[in-house]
Amino acid sequence: MTTDKCPNYKECALVNKQIDLSDDVYMGYINSYCCCNKGLWSECMRFRAKEKLSFCPDFVLPDSIMTIDEVIDRFDNENI
Repeated sequence: MTTDKCPNYKECALVNKQIDLSDDVYMGYINSYCCCNKGLWSECMRFRAKEKLSFCPDFVLPDSIMTIDEVIDRFDNENI
């Protein structure tokens, strides 16, 4: 398998451990979404949020099932 990294890898809060996760969960996300082929990291909700919004809130995880609109609504409600 190709070991390309997500283009957001260096600045991602998840990769930089700025999101509180257990080591097992953290490594699972890194291996499944961040350091793999484009077909997988392009499915990451953090990647998709950053692509659409130019940022990604910390509450969004790679496998989040929220839509972009739901991410925006939650972000707006938390920042009122």
